[in-house]
Amino acid sequence: MDAAGVDGFDAGRCLAFADSSHVVQAVIDGGAVGLVERDLVAADLANGRLVRLFDVAVRMAPQHAYHLVYPASSAKNVRILALRDWLLAEVREVAVTAPDAPAPESAHCTALRS
Repeated sequence: MDAAGVDGFDAGRCLAFADSSHVVQAVIDGGAVGLVERDLVAADLANGRLVRLFDVAVRMAPQHAYHLVYPASSAKNVRILALRDWLLAEVREVAVTAPDAPAPESAHCTALRS
């Protein structure tokens, strides 16, 4: 909330959900505002079901990012390489179709409301 310029925000009154989809549902139901990954709600944002509260993106901490990992011995496995290439192509496609989307090596969260 600091990044959005919100003063006096009491984080002690926040709820935590084990699953981001529960955050989204609480927001859609009108009982909350939420902070979630932008890609999770892209369609809801595009169709107006949800709106961004702030024009601020919060960089996701690296320890919460997704990483493709595999044993070094599989580095030349054609199936692994195919998956890696597909994932990178998907990320590049998002970057082309959504210019404000995070760079492939990063992720952001979006505050939203219904």
